[in-house]
Amino acid sequence: MSETIFSKIIRGEVPCHKVYEDEYVLAFLDVNPLSRGHTLVIPKQAVATLDQLPDAQAAAIGQVLPRLCRAVMKVSGSKEYNILQNNGAGAHQAVMHVHFHIIPKLGKDEGLGVGWQTTNLESPEKVAAALRALLEKKSSSRQEEPPLSNPSPALTSKTSHLAPLTTGTTIYTDGACSGNPGPGGWAWAIEGGRFASGAAPATTNQRMELTAAFEAVQKNEGAITIVSDSTYVVNCFKNRWHTGWLKRDWKNSKGQPVANRDIWEPFIALVLQRKNVQFRWVKGHSGHPMNDRVDQLAVEATKRGSGETGE
Repeated sequence: MSETIFSKIIRGEVPCHKVYEDEYVLAFLDVNPLSRGHTLVIPKQAVATLDQLPDAQAAAIGQVLPRLCRAVMKVSGSKEYNILQNNGAGAHQAVMHVHFHIIPKLGKDEGLGVGWQTTNLESPEKVAAALRALLEKKSSSRQEEPPLSNPSPALTSKTSHLAPLTTGTTIYTDGACSGNPGPGGWAWAIEGGRFASGAAPATTNQRMELTAAFEAVQKNEGAITIVSDSTYVVNCFKNRWHTGWLKRDWKNSKGQPVANRDIWEPFIALVLQRKNVQFRWVKGHSGHPMNDRVDQLAVEATKRGSGETGE
């Protein structure tokens, strides 16, 4: 599918009035609202229509959508609202990236207006039987997706704890920079296990976040999951930015050279070669103990101008 403005919003290339974000979902205010509090909810995986959305992404939206509705109702003062989700240009979809509208109904003239032209219900038993047969066939033949190990945090929650994976090693990474650009540090750590950090005299925060993840992958064998609060690192792999970069000969969607290619190129090659590295996002500075630990290690490395290793 062609890239949309939503992909650019997810990457931070286009600003938005963000309401909520987790590993799978982003919610922000509609710039052309039908009423006060009109909010868009989108999956971070770029697919055009709802039928194309993987189960894990759909489940993530389902988990957070009721909480978003409650928040929108409270802020807008509305007791009624519509959830609108269109699929295809003929069904009035304007941006070809799955999205849900939460539209408060604040009065007759503010909110969603709906014209509902009914038709006859023809052959209901035949249609229902055909649907059941197709769904049962799909259910039995479909390869089951892994369950969400990190349910979407409540809007009022001050923490975003991630459950450990049942297989492989979970490694937390972070970067820091004083001045940005300026002196910086990076760190990775395994809960209850090894850790490492390093420093650079002149760098950026993005380079340190990227270096932390790259170092963790290089220094740890077997199946691993990198957990980072950097969407810059995580979304490259989860949203497959690297596919477009490689097709465009290391140009981004604006036709400009990809920043930090000297790190990205060997890092991406290593991840693609290994085929056993996953990436997960965690909200930074939210009270997650391991995210706080690697942040502290990176900051200390920045101040010292050197790294350390340990158990």
